[in-house]
Amino acid sequence: MRRVLIVLLALSALAACSPTSVPRPQATSAAPTPRAGDFTRPDALSGEPCGLEATEEHLWILSCSGTLVQLSKRGPGSRRTHLGGEVLSLDGLVRGSTGGLWALISTRAAGSRKAKVVAIDTASGDLVDTVDVGGSVPMGAAIGGGRLWVGMLDGRLLALSDGSANMIARVEPLMWVRGEASALWTISETGDAALRDPMTGAARATYARVAAVPIAAAAAFGSLWAATPSTFVRLDAATGTTRRIGVDGTVNGIEPCGEQLWLSQADFGVRSLTSRGEVGAALRLDVAPRYLACDGSVLWVLAEDGRIGSIRIAS
Repeated sequence: MRRVLIVLLALSALAACSPTSVPRPQATSAAPTPRAGDFTRPDALSGEPCGLEATEEHLWILSCSGTLVQLSKRGPGSRRTHLGGEVLSLDGLVRGSTGGLWALISTRAAGSRKAKVVAIDTASGDLVDTVDVGGSVPMGAAIGGGRLWVGMLDGRLLALSDGSANMIARVEPLMWVRGEASALWTISETGDAALRDPMTGAARATYARVAAVPIAAAAAFGSLWAATPSTFVRLDAATGTTRRIGVDGTVNGIEPCGEQLWLSQADFGVRSLTSRGEVGAALRLDVAPRYLACDGSVLWVLAEDGRIGSIRIAS
């Protein structure tokens, strides 16, 4: 599984942590039962998927080989564009809150690794800009303060604006960058997290060993949510405390949607949590879900085998 290979790429010599167990949160009875539509694989998609996003008119799927597939939400129609590299991050697509789409691409030439961020016009599907971000691998990105923030495997935190990349900080190898309103989060392969100013990138607070080897992360409801291969945790920015959330199985995707947080689990399906971390709806699927994209009252689900389907949820 590619997810395991990427985690091994990020691991240098990380000692395993043994988390303490906590009581499992009780499910809420008021949550409506979501329904899933049929899952089909787009003809335009070749290879394994490495990212999913939804914009007003289109769905976007990025393959691990660096091919971007643009699907019309209004009917048949697709477009394929090769971005000139491969995807080594756990999530290679980034969508802006007010538009914009970026892909994180890695290339290898003459034995050395190079990285770039490609900007895509979401109306036409055209590539509008490419920013070289040096060696190493871009692992995660988020919008904050009007700029795109990119975390690199070599520990650099970059701020991209006006077609250039500036290094703001250098820490341990970064796995994720996530943003929410006035907050920017970074989390390293060792699980160390930092709450940062989205305008400057300066760390407001740091938290040690929140979730070592994070394979998924999201910023929502004033918290950082992160999954490791064996645990799922919530770091509350208001209190600075980390709490383990009792969810059976491995969580490999986290997506805020409406008033809930949705989780994808390859060996189960999808689940939702409330803003307090209480288990809401749960839906078994006959595919192994990987990527999630919120689209108003619809949750798009992209499976590991490239099949995609939708789930209508409460608005």
